[in-house]
Amino acid sequence: MVKLSIAEINHLREKAEEERKKHHSICKEITSKEEQWLSNSSDTMTEEFQLEILNRNRTDEVMGLLESFAKQRRKNEAKRELSPKFQLKLYSQRIQRPEQVAYMLTNCRICAELEKILIDTKGSYILDKKSEIGEHYLLSSILIPAIKEDKVQNFELIREYYARQRFCPTAEVLFVNITSTVRTGRDRTIDGAEKLLKDYIRRYGSLCETAENALIKNKEHYLIMYYLEVSPQALSFKSSEELLLERGNKEEVELYFKRYSML
Repeated sequence: MVKLSIAEINHLREKAEEERKKHHSICKEITSKEEQWLSNSSDTMTEEFQLEILNRNRTDEVMGLLESFAKQRRKNEAKRELSPKFQLKLYSQRIQRPEQVAYMLTNCRICAELEKILIDTKGSYILDKKSEIGEHYLLSSILIPAIKEDKVQNFELIREYYARQRFCPTAEVLFVNITSTVRTGRDRTIDGAEKLLKDYIRRYGSLCETAENALIKNKEHYLIMYYLEVSPQALSFKSSEELLLERGNKEEVELYFKRYSML
């Protein structure tokens, strides 16, 4: 048996007391921040403090931090986001911290850098609602290599995503632009991308105004005709109608007025 000296015991006691005080201080700081956020919308939690909690490697502190930011997400506080460096570092430790990483991915707002990694790994998180940047990356990382380089891509990942939620307006524009302007791939990949866009239009019944305008400006006749045929709200925006009439394609204009007369 190794017998500790009085000095060694006192040293251990001091270190334990120091750690106890530090732990209570961090927990108090997390709680204090939550209270400050109620009255100060611009107040933030520093990246340095977040990384300090992660580096201390105490599960209860990390979970306390994650739960605090999860509450902000549920309140739809867009400014409240864990720092990207914290998110990436925690995710890099997913083997050692599976429960904490799973909680972060499920409950916290994810930064664009981590979204891109998750999309590339084709994990289940791909089905969750993404940021505007995340939706852009999802579309471009799958559609562009398929159409331009004829690489085999899993279009179903996009289909599964929009089956759960509609793309934001700028992502709809990107979807239309990639599908109707990039024509360097083989017919089968172009057809696959077009079928995807057509399925999206059928599901949601229309495109946003800027996406409608992009569809007409891109002058892909068969996609325009398809949109006019299947969308109940096709060209309900004045800007879209003006673009179609200015384009002046006989078939498109006749179909548009035929649909208009039946309203």
